[in-house]
Amino acid sequence: MGSKKKKKPPKPSRSSPKPPGTPAFIAKTVPTEEAAFQWAVAFELTSRKLERDLVEAIEITRDAQKLFLVSIPFSVNRAFTIELYLKCIWALTNRNVEVPPTHDLDVLRKGLPVQTWSRIVKLYHDHLARTNTPRRSNLPPHETDSYDLEAVVYKEGLGFEDWRYGFEGGRVGSASTLPVTDAIRRAIIELKPEWAAIAVGLDR
Repeated sequence: MGSKKKKKPPKPSRSSPKPPGTPAFIAKTVPTEEAAFQWAVAFELTSRKLERDLVEAIEITRDAQKLFLVSIPFSVNRAFTIELYLKCIWALTNRNVEVPPTHDLDVLRKGLPVQTWSRIVKLYHDHLARTNTPRRSNLPPHETDSYDLEAVVYKEGLGFEDWRYGFEGGRVGSASTLPVTDAIRRAIIELKPEWAAIAVGLDR
């Protein structure tokens, strides 16, 4: 009597539901743009925690060692947050051009449609006005005018590598707490109001 052939287990369907507990941003049903937004929000939440530690080190404890230790991860994390938001809004508003695989914030900024960047600048300046951020003149060469968003984004972009590899003798500037991420996130939510729930708690 011949042995029966064992049935092979069925191949999992591409549309099979994800196991319980799988984060939404991993599910294939979530569009890439929304996944990028969720990732950016996660990094911005971490930036907020590091920013509070940074402010405490500067204004309250005046702890130079803590300031140094917090500045590095804050600046790197913040630069990556801006990168993800820029890539997200690029994908939403620049659909005919693929998002470039770059960490260069200046490249991402320059690639946005003019009206998209203009809206981000308007939201950024509105935030500075709401928080009474002063505009300073006669700045030394190593400092950037807070109201010049193009220059601010360029400088933030340097942080992604300069701060990570500062121990190799690279440039290490000062950590910035300017509301760049806030402006880009708000511009994205204007395009996708249903994503506001993802960023609950980030509005200042």
